[in-house]
Amino acid sequence: VSSLITTGIQRGHMKMHLLNILNEFKASDEEKVQLVEHFKTNVVTHGTVADALEKLRD
Repeated sequence: VSSLITTGIQRGHMKMHLLNILNEFKASDEEKVQLVEHFKTNVVTHGTVADALEKLRD
């Protein structure tokens, strides 16, 4: 049970962190939707978000 709770909290925290980074880069609502989906299976770091957003915008 503890690991289930911890995993859920970590996922929620990383989603919040992702949205904060996307707001910093002034991502559109559509970009946010696409990148939230992308980062369900990818590691969220400032660099990976910046790279993914840049690729999406190209």
